[in-house]
Amino acid sequence: MGDVKKITYCGLISALSVAIMFIGGVVSFLDYSVSGLCGAFLIVVVLEIGKNRAFFVYLTVSALSLILISEKNIALTYILIFGYYPMLKSSIEKLNARILEFFLKLSIFFISNLMYFSLTALLFGLDFLMESGFLMLVLSFLASVLTSQVYDIFLSCFTTHYIKVLRPKIFKYIFK
Repeated sequence: MGDVKKITYCGLISALSVAIMFIGGVVSFLDYSVSGLCGAFLIVVVLEIGKNRAFFVYLTVSALSLILISEKNIALTYILIFGYYPMLKSSIEKLNARILEFFLKLSIFFISNLMYFSLTALLFGLDFLMESGFLMLVLSFLASVLTSQVYDIFLSCFTTHYIKVLRPKIFKYIFK
C-alpha cells in the first residue's frame, strides 16, 4: 500500500473516531463505550499500517477531541484509558507469558484509571468525586478497572473477527 493510501486511511479513521466521540458527547451515557470503540479502530491501523501511524492517529484524535467535543470526559477517557491501549496490547502479547501479560495489562489499566480519576478530580474539583462518598469512589474505580479488563477481551475478539471476517471480505480492495 502506498503512502497516500496510508495517510488517507489514517485520516478517515481519525475523522470517524472524532465523529463518533462527538455523537457520544450528545448522548451523555456513552462515555466509556464511545471511547472504547474509537480505541478499537486503532487495532485496524496497527494491523494494516503499523504502530507508528497508529500513534499519530491516536495523537490526532486526542487533540481534536479535546478541541471539538463538548464533553471533555469522553476525550479524557480516550486519552488516558482506551486510546493508547491497542498499540500496547500487541507488544504485551508478544511476551508469550500469560501470567506476566495479565499482570502487566492489569497494572497498566490500574495506573491509567488512577491517572484518569486524579485528573478528573483536579479538573472538575474534588467535590465532584467526593459527593457520593469515599466508598462509592473506590467502587467506581474498581468498576473502571474491571471495565478495562472487559475492554481487553473485546479487543481480542474484535481483532480475531477483523482478521477472519472483515479483512478478507471488505478490505481486500483497500489493502493490496
